[in-house]
Amino acid sequence: MKVKYRWSFLFFSFLLFSSFSYGQMLSNEFGQAFSIHPFFDSIFIHRNKIQAIQGHYVYYQLGHSPVDTKDFKRFEFNKKGQLVRRIETQAFLGKPDTIVFVYHYDSSGRCNMFGRYDPYGAYAYTFKFDENGRKIKKAFYQKSKIKFGKNNPFTIDKLEKIYEEKSSYENLLGPNGVQEKETIYNQSNVPYKVIFYYLDNENRVIRKREKLIRTLEQKVSEISYNNEGFIDTVKVKSNFQDQQNKMIVFGYDEKNVLKKFEYQNGKYLYQTQVVYDRNKWFIKDILRQTVATNFMEILEIDTYQHFGEN
Repeated sequence: MKVKYRWSFLFFSFLLFSSFSYGQMLSNEFGQAFSIHPFFDSIFIHRNKIQAIQGHYVYYQLGHSPVDTKDFKRFEFNKKGQLVRRIETQAFLGKPDTIVFVYHYDSSGRCNMFGRYDPYGAYAYTFKFDENGRKIKKAFYQKSKIKFGKNNPFTIDKLEKIYEEKSSYENLLGPNGVQEKETIYNQSNVPYKVIFYYLDNENRVIRKREKLIRTLEQKVSEISYNNEGFIDTVKVKSNFQDQQNKMIVFGYDEKNVLKKFEYQNGKYLYQTQVVYDRNKWFIKDILRQTVATNFMEILEIDTYQHFGEN
């Protein structure tokens, strides 16, 4: 018996579709909302012929006046509604002047390349999937002191391949039916990690256990869903080096992502909230607060560009 759909909460696997009448502007099917990965619903973007979304930052520290800046964030889409480029500038916070993320997709709409570059260099991940949408190959590329721009577009062949890994899958009979095991092989074709996916009756991943074969290091992710079937909470417990225990909690109205709360080692770190135009359900503002300092970044969306506009 094969598992037809494996909602595996993979870091870079995205399927963006919605079942609602007016759709959702944001997709959170894999818990990717408000991350560096695509989190716009491609059907909504396509239906509304959105070509680009741009906003500028206002910074606010409790007890002080808001600071309006020229820092901005821009999202660019193709005619299928897929995010293809994301540009960020936050010089006010002392970060690199400009960071650009690029995304490519295969014929099935899966993200098969994710790249990032800034004034200091670039990196990228590429992916290959099987007929069931499972990742079977992943490669990482990197190069420092390389510049991209309008006259020098980002391409993977200008980077150096650092490593490549492959995955194989097998079905296991678990207490709730068919489960799945992924074995990951390094460049020498030696297995070094296994991942067990535990599914509920709707073939949604509710638990994922990652284990390095030669050590005792492991990471366990538990995913819960609300009554509408949206991801409610993601808990990650890990003893991997340089990784910590995390928890993310999402809040919704009937159909839309409204809030994201982030915890690390039991400490409440960040909250993100989104404000919509309730007429068209377009985003108006995205607010992110650092809880310990009460510092807030407010991305005020001021531009929607549409295909076909002059």
